[in-house]
Amino acid sequence: MTKSPNQTYPEYAEFHLRCNPGYDFVRFIGWLEEAPPEKFNHVFAAYARNPLGVIIASCAIEGYINYVGHHVDPKWEEFTKERSSVRDRIERIYSLLKKPIDFGLGVMQQVIQLF
Repeated sequence: MTKSPNQTYPEYAEFHLRCNPGYDFVRFIGWLEEAPPEKFNHVFAAYARNPLGVIIASCAIEGYINYVGHHVDPKWEEFTKERSSVRDRIERIYSLLKKPIDFGLGVMQQVIQLF
């Protein structure tokens, strides 16, 4: 596709989510875990399993955060156009839901360590 001289592109992409992309990445992580080494090695190098798991887990977390963010925050698009960290986005979601959050333990601690 060629860009015409008068055509402009938006500065930011806009996504209108109808499904949760995080779920698809979680399924992919399951496939990585379940794949026997001989089948996994037909597609990927053996040393790639762990790095792929981390990358896909990161994509899953991003997917879930953005899916929820779009549903609980009418200004989510504006908020995400700023450089916001994963922690900032999670804090915003929890504050809008009026729920406490503790990044010092459990899953949230692991999420923050991942990013």
